[in-house]
Amino acid sequence: MDRLYGRLKPVHNLLGVENVTANVLIWRKKKIFASVLTGSTSIWILFEWLNYQFLSLIFFSIIIGMVAQFLWSNASGLMNRSPSQAPRIVLPDELFVNIVITIGAKVNRFLAFLQNVASGGNLK
Repeated sequence: MDRLYGRLKPVHNLLGVENVTANVLIWRKKKIFASVLTGSTSIWILFEWLNYQFLSLIFFSIIIGMVAQFLWSNASGLMNRSPSQAPRIVLPDELFVNIVITIGAKVNRFLAFLQNVASGGNLK
């Protein structure tokens, strides 16, 4: 009985020898474990100590990305480089028309229900 708590197999075999999660959990890959520990600690500090909310963190990172894109596009003219091309997203018009028609039908059905209840109809 040289294993912890009298186990028959080592922990690495129980978790899976080729499993990356097992290697991280039992510290076989120390660099990956250190990066996971550092990342989770920084997320914990952001959320618990600094009282960040998840959405505010997402939008803050989006704003930082927009500022970086703006600075790169303006600085590329000074450095004689081509500005980076932001991808253009084109959404079809009929998608929004179908969404509005569906929402309008549901609102009209709800208003008809309210009118029926207001005029003395049964609520059930």
